Amino acid sequence: MPRPNGSWTDWKPGCVRFGSTPKRGETLLLSLLGMVFSARTGGNLSDLASELLAEVFRLCPEAEDKIQIIEVARYKVEPCNGCRYECLLGKESGYMCPISDDVVALWRLALASKVLVYFVPAYGGMPPATWVAFRQRYHALLHHQPEALATKDGVVAAVTISEPLGTKAGDVSQTVIRHSLAGGSRPLIFHESIVPSDYGLNSLRDRLVSHPAILARLHAAAQQVADAVKEPSGV
Repeated sequence: MPRPNGSWTDWKPGCVRFGSTPKRGETLLLSLLGMVFSARTGGNLSDLASELLAEVFRLCPEAEDKIQIIEVARYKVEPCNGCRYECLLGKESGYMCPISDDVVALWRLALASKVLVYFVPAYGGMPPATWVAFRQRYHALLHHQPEALATKDGVVAAVTISEPLGTKAGDVSQTVIRHSLAGGSRPLIFHESIVPSDYGLNSLRDRLVSHPAILARLHAAAQQVADAVKEPSGV
């Protein structure tokens, strides 16, 4: 479902409101950010993200200008590699992370969002490599740009596409994601794990958001997000 006045996403490099990364030193205060970690753009997770955020807008239309979706596959996210643990030495060491990509800018945007919802698939029983790299590279911001962490009030949530729970592939991927988020500085308000086979669907061939039961789950999750968006800051 698109936002009432157009697409929820706008990938023009110069655009800050929808889909771009903030410039260095710029603070973006968003009510809601959805980050899609699928390797493909415009797929099922992007559909789920768009539907959930559109429902949030319906519930609190005053937040329209502060709602954003990012498909992380459109950005450069590199894993930790070829370094000397510069991020762990601290700013006073004078060392900086040698990797030049979009991770720090993406983290700055994520941390400037009141509600952060991750949309994460599972590949081979594990979260995607971009998710792991993004989460691990947090240290590059933690030690060298602590001012970006000033806006850390808020909550986090996750919507995942998974293999059936009770299987090794399903249990491992969802446990990794849940523990990663539950151990963070923000409360985890929900982790909605969607198993396509439970609905007789295939995540590669079928459009998951068209199934009434999945749509109902998204709208229930959107109500929780909308409640968090409306919650006064600092409460």
